[in-house]
Amino acid sequence: MKYVAMCAKGMEDITQLEIEEILKVKSSILIPGRVVFETKNISKLIDKSQSIIKVYEFIQECKSLEEIKPFDLKKTFRVSAVSDSLRSVDVEKKVGELFFKLGNKVDLKNPEKIIFIEILDGKIFVGIDMTPILLSKREYRIKIHNQSISACIAYGLVRLSGYNNKNIFLDPFGKDGIIAIEALKYKKGNVFTVDELFTNVKSIEINSKLAGVRKDLNVSRVEIEWLDTKFQEGEVCCLATIVPYVTR
Repeated sequence: MKYVAMCAKGMEDITQLEIEEILKVKSSILIPGRVVFETKNISKLIDKSQSIIKVYEFIQECKSLEEIKPFDLKKTFRVSAVSDSLRSVDVEKKVGELFFKLGNKVDLKNPEKIIFIEILDGKIFVGIDMTPILLSKREYRIKIHNQSISACIAYGLVRLSGYNNKNIFLDPFGKDGIIAIEALKYKKGNVFTVDELFTNVKSIEINSKLAGVRKDLNVSRVEIEWLDTKFQEGEVCCLATIVPYVTR
């Protein structure tokens, strides 16, 4: 079957790399932020991916809503739409009517299937949502810093840094620990994160414990001016962080 993986724009190569590592299949970029591939084991990717936001089975591509060909779902359904040009609610209503007229039964609260519609860059993609709950959501992340980033982007930064379990990885501005935690979820190794604030260190400890990597994470409170005393010159091979900024 053919599927589309949604990822952050600019990180398609990371998602393609991850798909190949997990499924041993090639993929291609459909449009920016969308990677298309074929597999018979989509559950494996859904379970292991760190870069993908959402996955849907790719059924159709067309240029107008009128071209959409409804099909028999044999299960209750509702429609979910994302559009850069039309109101999503209008798209959901129109497409829902097409599938309803074919004999499919609607259930807006607890559908067995979700028809997923994307209207982007003048193209319409029709599919079946495989991940109603976004894969970018992390259950361990109960402490969120207001200057933090999404888990998928954090993972992308880890991969771009070149980290593997044979070198030292450092996030010098830990905040809520998202980058260091994603590094350890990818590969256990020498991962360090520090922060100047006790409150942030506590948040990192809580999140990493819930993520199941607390024992593997080296976390401490260190002022950035003293960071060079913690490591020998050239010891840190990989670094990724979110540089703090002042809000006014």
